[in-house]
Amino acid sequence: WQSWTPTLSGLFTDADWTKTCKYIQIGKTVHFRLVLVATDATPMGGAASPIFTLPVTSVATPHAFFPIGSGLLYDASGTTFKDPAVAIWTSTTTSTIRRYDANNDGNTLSSTAPFTWTTSDGVFINGTYEAA
Repeated sequence: WQSWTPTLSGLFTDADWTKTCKYIQIGKTVHFRLVLVATDATPMGGAASPIFTLPVTSVATPHAFFPIGSGLLYDASGTTFKDPAVAIWTSTTTSTIRRYDANNDGNTLSSTAPFTWTTSDGVFINGTYEAA
């Protein structure tokens, strides 16, 4: 496994996260682990969906909103995992993160959903996709 430092954009404020991310490429299969922990009281600053760069360029997806990973969103203040998260392919170099609520709707994250994000909150996702 190799370390990789994704660039965060959209809803994420890139400088406000510790990134402990790894990936391995076996042939054209890329497995990744995205671990983000907030280092600031307001780590979500943008208005758009949270975006992260992939470790290796992917092939074009067979469909928009194609899932490439899943994980959990962690609220450190309550020391609980909140809504499940899904990484969705957005381009050959980026992915967005959505959350599933009680209705299993693929909702976007916000600075207050599924909780008010602050220091030590986290995003934990494992995924797999095909490299270009």
